[in-house]
Amino acid sequence: MNRRIAVYAGLSVFLTALVFVAVRQVGGQSQATPQAVMSNFVVIDSTGKAVGPVIGVADITHTVTVALLFQGKWLPVDVWRSTFGENVLYFSSSDCTGQPFADASSSPFPVNAVAGPGRTLYVPTGPVEAITAGSGMSYGTCWQTVYEMSEAAPVSPAADLSAFTPPFTVVRKARTF
Repeated sequence: MNRRIAVYAGLSVFLTALVFVAVRQVGGQSQATPQAVMSNFVVIDSTGKAVGPVIGVADITHTVTVALLFQGKWLPVDVWRSTFGENVLYFSSSDCTGQPFADASSSPFPVNAVAGPGRTLYVPTGPVEAITAGSGMSYGTCWQTVYEMSEAAPVSPAADLSAFTPPFTVVRKARTF
């Protein structure tokens, strides 16, 4: 019995030392951080055209967020296998007409939105302001709302993302942007 306890104690000390060494190696400078590993990947379309470097992955859905370079600014855009993720456009009107606005409250990136059947990229055309949205639109559906937005940016269509051909794939980065 004492011999069995000694074996278990020795095994326990060995495993503890092994975990300690593994933790030290992972915590050391030689190991890549998740952000560094992620930055080694890029999303490409079916023709091999680069959409942008991967900057995030959603926990549950694994939706990939890329940084799309547009007129010298990096804009976050969600990419699914067969399309781009769509954002909500807000309007002061009750019928989704007039100046569209994007919610500027949640990200330090320049505000942008992707909307419409061609997955149009919308970019800011003016300063962030407070508005009362009377309607919202996403995936081609307009709905009425009363939504107080303290940080809304006026946006306009800027680029047609249908220039990229699905399906989209994540590959190891082979070039710079």
